[in-house]
Amino acid sequence: MITPLTIVTPASEREAFEAYQGGAGSAAYYAGGTELLLLMKQGVAQHDVLIDLKGIVSLSGISRAGADRVRVGSCVKHREIERSPLLGDLLPLLPTVERHVANVRVRNAGTLGGNLCFAEPHSDMTLVTLLLDGEIGVFDGKATRTIPAGEFFVGAYETAMQPGDLLCHVDFPVPRAGTVFGYQQFRLHERPSCVVGVVLQPTKDGKGCRRAAVGEGAAGLAPRRSPAAEALLENVSWEEAAGRAAEVGRVLAEEAEPLEDLTGSEEYKRHLIDVLAQRAISETLGRREANNA
Repeated sequence: MITPLTIVTPASEREAFEAYQGGAGSAAYYAGGTELLLLMKQGVAQHDVLIDLKGIVSLSGISRAGADRVRVGSCVKHREIERSPLLGDLLPLLPTVERHVANVRVRNAGTLGGNLCFAEPHSDMTLVTLLLDGEIGVFDGKATRTIPAGEFFVGAYETAMQPGDLLCHVDFPVPRAGTVFGYQQFRLHERPSCVVGVVLQPTKDGKGCRRAAVGEGAAGLAPRRSPAAEALLENVSWEEAAGRAAEVGRVLAEEAEPLEDLTGSEEYKRHLIDVLAQRAISETLGRREANNA
């Protein structure tokens, strides 16, 4: 049950931060509220002050941030990402995965910023942000600092943000033309219990893979990338990349830290990671062939 509370509607990031500081330790930011309000209804979290961020213009919108970056505001809804022509053209992995997040009702309310701040272990967007080298802009009351996605997700429901920090935006570098991706999930219910993603950027001549991003999520406490698995796919021909799929799956599964729970044992989840990694590589290379057809 949610107890009586005060809702504050700031017009700027600084006003939001000041409202948080004035909340005497019982304030929380929210935009979509899909996670926070559920926890409050269940009595897991209680706040006397909720700071509604939806009126802060600078936290909205999807736009180019210079020639080689795209900026997604923290209050941008999942549905907006799913339907964005700009992201569909430059970062198609984002809208592709968003189409499978929860359901349309949730995607119409939930925001990217809220999802990343909550750091739910089974979140798709945490892994995608990691794979795409997202850089997260955080306002601390004085200035906005940048936290690479690889340093942002500390553990289950835990990030590198400090109390009062406000997530403002996520910047994504625009990958080289011809970049392809694969994303594989295993789920028994709405939230996946294991996911693997692969992003491959081509060499200048397009004959091979120059750079790779390989990671897994949902099986453990936080999403993880594997430099060792990525190295197997970098600076090789496409044929060599295909031939190394089994080794990539093995390495990714060995490095993972899956948790045994009702969806499967540690051994079972390692097997899933191995299989999904090979499928993701096959999907990625299949997408490349289709694009070149």
